[in-house]
Amino acid sequence: MYNRMAFLRFFQRRALKHKVGKVAKDNYLYSRFVSATNVQSILGLLSGYNYALMGGFALGEHGYQRATTDVDILVNPAQVTQFATILNLQNQSPLNIGGISGETMDGTSVDLVAPDFPWLVDALFNAVSSRSGKVLSKPYIVLAKLWAARGATDDMDILQMIQRMNSVEKTQTKQIVSTYMPNEVEDLEQMFEYAGYVT
Repeated sequence: MYNRMAFLRFFQRRALKHKVGKVAKDNYLYSRFVSATNVQSILGLLSGYNYALMGGFALGEHGYQRATTDVDILVNPAQVTQFATILNLQNQSPLNIGGISGETMDGTSVDLVAPDFPWLVDALFNAVSSRSGKVLSKPYIVLAKLWAARGATDDMDILQMIQRMNSVEKTQTKQIVSTYMPNEVEDLEQMFEYAGYVT
């Protein structure tokens, strides 16, 4: 049975748990949103390489459209420099999570996310083909969002991915999270329960 107060308390606890006390990198009032055409041209340059689209565009490839101001690409740490060269990234700066951020020649913001985490190889191996290129599978998007722990936006993204999962993907997600982030299993179970109430 749906309990609205329990639902709200759960997300309040999540917000407090992952409060990072920093200002978001992008100011949405002054940033331009990235188009699907930009993403396709960027990923076209990476054809034949080992990568996976993640972030807002990965969500869109799985049926949940939301605006985003950058292109997030999961890559192996050993390939960050190579990918930055292929994409001709300008104004590069390191990402706290591993990897680099930069801009393409047309000003599109690109994050080459390269965490030194044990799930990286599996996430890249299990990437799925999409109309744009390789994209993280839904179970690994959930894992990446739990790992990033940036608050309400990531939590909503997780709920949206759960809503779009079949039973096999739900089982895979639970196994992946219990393997790589066992401390998040309880919250994930609650998210599975609450996902049906979010539109």
